[in-house]
Amino acid sequence: MEQLTYTGEGYKTVLMAGEWRVAFLRYAERFSRLCQWERHFETHECFILLSGEGTMYTRDDAGTVSAVPMQINVIYDVLPGEWHHIVVSEDATVLIAENADTGPANSEKVLLEGGCSVC
Repeated sequence: MEQLTYTGEGYKTVLMAGEWRVAFLRYAERFSRLCQWERHFETHECFILLSGEGTMYTRDDAGTVSAVPMQINVIYDVLPGEWHHIVVSEDATVLIAENADTGPANSEKVLLEGGCSVC
């Protein structure tokens, strides 16, 4: 059995297994505020807040933004095509599960004005 952890900053893939990618997300500048939108056209992306605080932002095609305060140990399933961005506290750890082939070929990102320099 493998035991995987990550205590660094930002997003880090820790496991690629068949069709799945599992990653940890921790505080970094690009997760400190709403600075970009992204969506994945073919895949779900699941977020689970393990510690700290987080807010999941989503936006519909009409431009309506929703901010959902995350609860620990709840799965937030972002649907294919749904614009989203996560903001976390400095002490947060989030587990992410998604298809291993999620990437630039089937995703889109939009930087917001005044967005992150490292997005």
